[in-house]
Amino acid sequence: MPALTREERHLLDPDGSFLLRLVEDRQTISKLIEIGPLAEIAPIVHRLAGAAGTFGFDELGEISITLDEAFVAGTPVSVAGHIQPLIAAIARAIRIGRKSG
Repeated sequence: MPALTREERHLLDPDGSFLLRLVEDRQTISKLIEIGPLAEIAPIVHRLAGAAGTFGFDELGEISITLDEAFVAGTPVSVAGHIQPLIAAIARAIRIGRKSG
């Protein structure tokens, strides 16, 4: 799927609330890594799996879907193997969103 234009991204998120939520999600996930358990991250991941692609953040959507499937299947989830790539994808989505905002 081609990247969204600035205008398309603004139409999808005119008030920037999805972008603000990404910032909050990144902070929450970082805190949950420290205090655990990692399963507490599952609801955030599930929401991102459903929404990220809609807002044009395909990479974040794909990573979130894969991680959501791991949580649902009961597959062990690690910080290095699963959560850090998610945080990095969120950070990239925030940068992209800020550039196009």
